[in-house]
Formats: sequence, C-alpha cells, structure tokens
Amino acid sequence: GMADRRAGSTVAAEADAASVMLSCNVKAGSVKDSMCTRVSVNSLSAEGSILVNVVAKKVVAKNCVLYNVVDDSEEGVVLPDGAVRADVYMPGEEKLVIKSTMETDGGKAWKVCVEGNAKSFEDVYKANGAVDIIDAQAAQSAAKDKALAAL
Repeated sequence: GMADRRAGSTVAAEADAASVMLSCNVKAGSVKDSMCTRVSVNSLSAEGSILVNVVAKKVVAKNCVLYNVVDDSEEGVVLPDGAVRADVYMPGEEKLVIKSTMETDGGKAWKVCVEGNAKSFEDVYKANGAVDIIDAQAAQSAAKDKALAAL
C-alpha cells in the first residue's frame, strides 16, 4: 500500500503515488515519478529521478541519478536534466564528485574524463582498488553527519 512507499520516512513534500520514499526526511518540495532512499533534504524537487544516500539543503533533479551525494552548501545540488552524480570517498583525500549524464555510456567513456571530472571512470576504479571499504564508509559517514547537523 501507500504506507509501504513511505516506510521509515518523514515527508512534508508533495509526493505522487508513483514515487517511493524509503527512510527519507524531506521538509518541503515535490516528488514525482521518483525513487528516493535515505534522502535527507530541506527542499526537494525531483521528477523521474533516483536518489540514494543523499544529504543536502536543496536538491533539484529531473531525470537524474544521485548516489552517495553529500552537499553542505547553501545553494544545494541543482542538476541539469539527465545528470548523474556520485560522490566518492577515499580516506585522507578530498571527496571526489563524479558527474555524468544519462546518455553517457560508461563502458565506451571508461578512459575519458567526462562532464569536467578530474578523473576518468577507470582512474576512479583504480584509485579505489586499494581503499579499505570500512575507512571509506567512515569518511562518508563523517561528511554525512556534518551535513545533517547543518540542515
């Protein structure tokens, strides 16, 4: 039922029946034809998008994918239509923001720095090879906790 589509969530945003919001805390906005899991934002405008593990003051996403995104800026995350963003955490290093588009074939663009990224998908894959996943998760959790406290 509808309650199952909002499990573990506090959602003050308008969300249509097609959207699923699990373990979310959204204070305002609108959600249409989207899937959100573990999303904490003050203002969310999502349409046709997938958001997983996202913390920000504001998110605007249409036909987008956001994964492990932590943003503590006042302006939040405002993406162009069809954007893809994933934040990568490697202990002892700055968070790496990886951007792409829904049209980008990651296999064909494996060695290419797309969308202004500092590293190619291959570079990120290689850099993550020796990373301790527990340490990476701790770095992401610390960033997330800091951003949550600022909401």
